[in-house]
Amino acid sequence: MSTTDWLSPRVLPTYFVSARHRTPVGAAGGAGWQPFGVQHARKAGAPLTACGRLAIEWRMFWELPFPHDCEATCPECMAACGGVAERHLPSGAVGGVR
Repeated sequence: MSTTDWLSPRVLPTYFVSARHRTPVGAAGGAGWQPFGVQHARKAGAPLTACGRLAIEWRMFWELPFPHDCEATCPECMAACGGVAERHLPSGAVGGVR
């Protein structure tokens, strides 16, 4: 380990998971918390989610970068973060090539 390792910048995600509710994870006694319900994207310190919902009192899950492949992900947040909000059907399923 170099003496300058502590000076290296850390790359942090732009968005973290934020949710209205949480549920305990792990054995009795609770090893931690996980989001419950729809997972929204929110920047650190921002009062709004990426989709524009007021989330001042919502939980932030600092250990979870915004998931782009989770079924509980808010589609509007995914679109706002540059992900694909809708699923496209193959051209053959919707009447062929145009």
